[in-house]
Amino acid sequence: MLHAVIKKKCHYLLKEQNNIRIPREDIITSTIFGPLRYFEAKEIYFFITSIAGIKTNLIDDSKLQIKANIDFWPSKIDTFNNKLRSCEPDIVFNFVVNGKNEIYIFELKWGAYSFSEDQIEREWQFFKSPKKDATSYLIYLANYVDTFNAIKASKNKNWKSLTWLNFLHKIHKIKHQSHNPKLKHYLDDLISFLDCLDLRTFNAFTNLNLNIDPDLKINYHFRNIGTDVSSSNI
Repeated sequence: MLHAVIKKKCHYLLKEQNNIRIPREDIITSTIFGPLRYFEAKEIYFFITSIAGIKTNLIDDSKLQIKANIDFWPSKIDTFNNKLRSCEPDIVFNFVVNGKNEIYIFELKWGAYSFSEDQIEREWQFFKSPKKDATSYLIYLANYVDTFNAIKASKNKNWKSLTWLNFLHKIHKIKHQSHNPKLKHYLDDLISFLDCLDLRTFNAFTNLNLNIDPDLKINYHFRNIGTDVSSSNI
């Protein structure tokens, strides 16, 4: 939540005012991803590439030289379809890995919200790396991703989707792979945080075909808001 306040996404919550919209999506974004700023670059890279399904088990690779930068709600104004337009993805992760750039653009949606018009195209055009030897990805994290997969992801192999339930499953896998105590504490907190949200009844796990450990199904009882249980394309 630190970064949501810093970026004036939810600073009004600190003041007594009536009839204000609670920026729930921004609070969730900052609460989940904000603590990554306090980890080493290699740990951030391991977490993001694992979530995005790009690479795994790299946290102990001593050959990797990594620099990391996290930008919350970066905003750009540029020309799109011959018109001056603006866009603001939720997070952009910029890594330099052994001298080469890797960019991960995250667009997060919570509840019934979905992407609008040409939002994904603008975010991609404005924030992907212009360097020829660089690699860029766009990750769409939402309750419902089937529409994105059908309309958007088919346009670009580097546009990937992830449901919140898929995200939770990946967090558990990363926790088992990591040897860093601080990262494990962070992942434990993430699991607890997502459990506090009305994410989904734990019965939804049986519809995901994710081979989830039986103990996980027993220990986590998610409250139902009718969220999507479709599979990601990661």
